[in-house]
Amino acid sequence: MIKFRNVDIVRDILTNLCNAVGNRTTRNFAVAIVDTITNTLKKKYTFLEYISYNTDHNTEDLVIVDSKINFIDSMFIGRALEAIIKVVCLDLRDKAGLNFINDFEKNINEDIRSGLYDIGIDLALLKVQQHYLYRQQKRIKSAQGYKYHSTTSESKSLLDYSWDNVSDCVYDAVNRTCSLIDKDGNLLDRIDLDKIVGQHLKNLTGNGSNNNSNYNRENDKRPGEIIR
Repeated sequence: MIKFRNVDIVRDILTNLCNAVGNRTTRNFAVAIVDTITNTLKKKYTFLEYISYNTDHNTEDLVIVDSKINFIDSMFIGRALEAIIKVVCLDLRDKAGLNFINDFEKNINEDIRSGLYDIGIDLALLKVQQHYLYRQQKRIKSAQGYKYHSTTSESKSLLDYSWDNVSDCVYDAVNRTCSLIDKDGNLLDRIDLDKIVGQHLKNLTGNGSNNNSNYNRENDKRPGEIIR
């Protein structure tokens, strides 16, 4: 019987999520986008305040989790983590998103991965949804001559941005913006992460909120665990 503390589950899931995003972009940008999603969801899941992210290139610890999170019911942990994963998936368009869940889950601790469904994280369903999203967008492009990249910031895709010319990403944690720098040190783009993530959350929930599943501190009753 293996018991996993919430702190271990959260660290493993979010570290691998950052790594999967980083493989498509840069380490700094990956941390920036997952940090922004986490920060936005704090209004719904207040225990996410126990999570912080590290952009220091000299350390391998991307995700820092306070042990206080062990006293949160594991089902609420699962809902919050799945919401973060879904927002990332919403940003992936065309073929980029088809293999993202596979890339993300393959490095998750095997025992933790086998218990994710027990806390409400259904990666198999997320794969199906990602394939449906791809087919839906393909139909839209075909029927309406849909332009992939919109000029509006709300419609920008974060992870499908062209990274060929990006040399560095400077993250402003206060204003939740990312400045993309080319190989010559020139500013390519400044991305408002809060605005884009906020739009993805509205698309995910319909109106940006779901009061029936909101976490509140009355749920801080016992440590959550995955038990095998």
